[in-house]
Amino acid sequence: MVEAILKLFINDQQAQSILANPLIESIFLVLILTFSVAVFMHFVLFSKLRRIRNFITDTNSLDISPLNRFQMEFGHKNEKESVKVETFVQNKFSSWRVFHIPVVSLH
Repeated sequence: MVEAILKLFINDQQAQSILANPLIESIFLVLILTFSVAVFMHFVLFSKLRRIRNFITDTNSLDISPLNRFQMEFGHKNEKESVKVETFVQNKFSSWRVFHIPVVSLH
């Protein structure tokens, strides 16, 4: 599989010489798999965000998860203390993490 992908970019002899070492072949395999997973995750995230955007523009309401949850949390927090909407949203999105790495940084 790795050899076939490398042959798309370089000639057969160079691909075979690069992949002669099993360590290099495993590195290429890990890189290709990681790239594939990243592309898949981007498509999944894009489709979810597009679904939310389309719902908001079609219905002109925020009655969809996670937006309705954010709205309820903002209402509860705003009853206890005065909070700006921008600050609340920024803190909410900044707390999203995948593998302890921030997904969105708005600071």
